Amino acid sequence: MATVTKEQIATAWHHGKRLRLSLAWRQDRYQTELFLDEESSSTLLLSSVEGSAQDRWPASPPLQSLALESRGEQTVALAVGMAGKAHWSASIETLPEPLALRFDYACRLSEPAEFLGSTFEPAQTNSGLFELAFRDIQGGRLTQETNCIAISAEPPVQAGSVWKARWQFTIWGRSKR
Repeated sequence: MATVTKEQIATAWHHGKRLRLSLAWRQDRYQTELFLDEESSSTLLLSSVEGSAQDRWPASPPLQSLALESRGEQTVALAVGMAGKAHWSASIETLPEPLALRFDYACRLSEPAEFLGSTFEPAQTNSGLFELAFRDIQGGRLTQETNCIAISAEPPVQAGSVWKARWQFTIWGRSKR
């Protein structure tokens, strides 16, 4: 039986709710899953769409090494990974404002990419009483469909013999009650 490696960061509790990001090892990379925790329950809101070891340009950054760090009241997940000839880095942190997580990704490539970005699949379990918003998007563009949410990175900038891209966004939650 395989051992599952899982790390988590969570926002502070706010009116009986918090957002919790789980980074669970799946095959050859960490998958991110975002949960809404309430005092007596936990609901999956969305999960990252991952590729496979054969994908040169996966739907989400292939994060393969992970460390958690505390910075005062905030927790930060720092991660790196690679696929093909590209290297990714990520910083995901809780924010002082209620129910908010900041994602900051970068990719260094040796050739132009077919796709760079972060792709999420919304869970079907959300009752509609809680909503998520993607905001403060920098270096990318948001696309939302019924079964897919994607932040597509802007085209990489060439710097000598390499290309570089960086995209950032905040996921913010709020109750509709």
